[in-house]
Amino acid sequence: TKPKVEQKVDTTNPEAYEFYLKAKHKYEKRENTDDTEIARGLLKKAIELDDNLISAKILLGTTYVEMGDYDKAMDIYTPAMEQAEKMGDKSGIGKMLNSIGIVYYYIGDLDKAFEYYKRSLTIREELGDKHGIGQSLHNIGIMYSIKEDYDKALDCYGRSLAISEELGDKTGMGKSLKNIGIVHYKKGDYTKKHNHGSSFNGNVISGCYYVHVEEGASPIIFEGEEPIYPENDTLIIFSSFLYHEVPPTDAERIVMSFNLIQNNIPNHNPDHIKKMENILKSV
Repeated sequence: TKPKVEQKVDTTNPEAYEFYLKAKHKYEKRENTDDTEIARGLLKKAIELDDNLISAKILLGTTYVEMGDYDKAMDIYTPAMEQAEKMGDKSGIGKMLNSIGIVYYYIGDLDKAFEYYKRSLTIREELGDKHGIGQSLHNIGIMYSIKEDYDKALDCYGRSLAISEELGDKTGMGKSLKNIGIVHYKKGDYTKKHNHGSSFNGNVISGCYYVHVEEGASPIIFEGEEPIYPENDTLIIFSSFLYHEVPPTDAERIVMSFNLIQNNIPNHNPDHIKKMENILKSV
C-alpha cells in the first residue's frame, strides 16, 4: 500500500474533515470527469462547514489546474493564500506557495514559478515538513534543469530522493529517479555505466522495449555479461540493480525504457513478460 506521508489537516470541524478525506480519496481514484465533479462537490461541502480548511481549497484549485483551467485555479488560490497569511497558517502558506508556483510553471512564467517554489521551500524547512520539503526540492530541481544548471538540479533531486526514501514514498522516489535520469541524459551521461534500482530494496525491475533499431546501433552491455544487440520489436527485462551502459552510436534507436515498482514483483514469469510486451506494443 502507498505510505501515508501527508500530514493531518488542521480543522476543528470533524465533519468538514470527513468531507475533505472523501473528496481526496475520490479525486485520487478518479476515472473520469464525473468523478472530478463529485470530488469538487465534496470539497465545497467541506469548505462550507469550515472556511478555514485551507487544504480543501488547495485541492479544489488543483482539480482545475490538472484540467488546464489556470484562471479558475488562481481565483481559488489567491484569496486562500491571503486567508492563510491572516490566520498565520504556515503549513497552508507553504502548500499554497507551491501550488501557485505550479500554475506559473504551466502558464510558462518560469521565473515566477521558481520564486514561489523557493519561498515554499523556505517555509517548509522552517516547519520541518519533510514531505513538503521533498516536494519543493523536486520542483526546484525541475527549474534548474530547465535553466540547464544540471549540477544544482541533481542536488535538488538527490535531496528529494533521500527524503522520499526516508518516508517510504515510492511515488516520490520514482519521480526523482526519473528526473535524475533525464538530467544525466541531457548532460550526455546516458552512455555511462549506471543502474536504476539502488533505492528500492529490490522491489524494482527495469525494461527496454526497442521499437526500431538501425543496423550498426550500439548494444546494451550489462556488467560481467556479453553485449546484447537488440533488434526491432525486442523487449529486454532486467533487475534494476544490474549496472549497464550503452556505447555512443550514430545509428538510430527508438527505445521505451521503464522501471516497475511494486511490493511483490513476479519472478520473470513468462506470462507476465508477454503481457507487458503486448501492453508496450499497443502504446
